[in-house]
Amino acid sequence: MSADAGRPAFVDLHTHSTASDGTFAPEGVIEAAQRCGLAALALTDHDTIDGVPAARVAGERLGVRVIAGVELSAFQEDNEIHLLALHVTHIGALETRLSELRTGRYTRAQKIVEKLHILGIPLTLDEVLMQSNGGAVGRPHVARALIARGVVQDFREAFTRYLGTAGSAFVARERLSIEDAISVAHEAGALAIWAHPGDGGRRERLEPLVAAGLEQLPAFYFTGLAVVRWLEWGVIHCMIPGAGGMSAGFLTGGTAPGRVWRVVGVLVSYLADAPFLITEGFPHGRIFC
Repeated sequence: MSADAGRPAFVDLHTHSTASDGTFAPEGVIEAAQRCGLAALALTDHDTIDGVPAARVAGERLGVRVIAGVELSAFQEDNEIHLLALHVTHIGALETRLSELRTGRYTRAQKIVEKLHILGIPLTLDEVLMQSNGGAVGRPHVARALIARGVVQDFREAFTRYLGTAGSAFVARERLSIEDAISVAHEAGALAIWAHPGDGGRRERLEPLVAAGLEQLPAFYFTGLAVVRWLEWGVIHCMIPGAGGMSAGFLTGGTAPGRVWRVVGVLVSYLADAPFLITEGFPHGRIFC
């Protein structure tokens, strides 16, 4: 798949599938990417790379380059941070660490179900695991099970009443420090990228991450003047500016693959001379992470 003359190739380098909490199977994510006209897509499921082989088979069939990645949940003191490990090359070394993290996810789901039982909600762990379809289990799967039982109407209610940090069945996850998460990414031969900073994206939080080895800034996660601020920080720290779509799936509030790029295309064109990441061997133009 080639880009139009004079235009960069569009990609989405933050997506989820049913291997974790996405709506579409890995093959379905690639099919959606192909329909959107994307040249490449990174599959970055939570704590698992199990969906990557199937995604790559689909990518070869459909002409979409598939990049191996994973999203890790870590903590900087009491603040949770999601880290993308992008362009994973040492999959075997990574899988041992991911297996430990998935065990922690299973244990957390068990504890949430136990809390729900105390609240008089007879949800079973099997119901939750059925929603995860063999993938890495997480709170969205508990939410889906609660919706299926008719306990709540939607995800917002599930997280507000039960699963969010102020919810009556909330269980904190086992903590992986952000420094350890960055090390995990590097051990896998991957780039370490702050996935979606949100309101916590402040310079005093960024600088320790840079010192720990963070390689990329999610500048285009933001809009307006915030983009300019993050680009300025990127210049100061000699880092790569970037963005990500996070197409987790419509049921979990995510976007369709590629939709973010339609929004930021004008800004990307305006900043065409900025030092965006160019992936080795990718012939269709710049890859914007």
